[in-house]
Amino acid sequence: MMFQSSGVVKDFEDMELGSAEEEAEEEDRLAEEAQRRFDNQQHDKDQSPAVEQPEGTRSYVNMSFEVEQESSS
Repeated sequence: MMFQSSGVVKDFEDMELGSAEEEAEEEDRLAEEAQRRFDNQQHDKDQSPAVEQPEGTRSYVNMSFEVEQESSS
């Protein structure tokens, strides 16, 4: 199907370009927001003191066994 009016075709092309521009702006905005969040997380990570975990203490269990002889009947 062919459009009769060149104005309709022009309007459609403008609409597509506008949509692509809006999409690109939205992608840029989201990318900038993601970068800011990442930078903030890295900054917070650098400022929070590292928590040292104590080394595991060794514990021993003292066990002893007594052997009983079976009586033979």
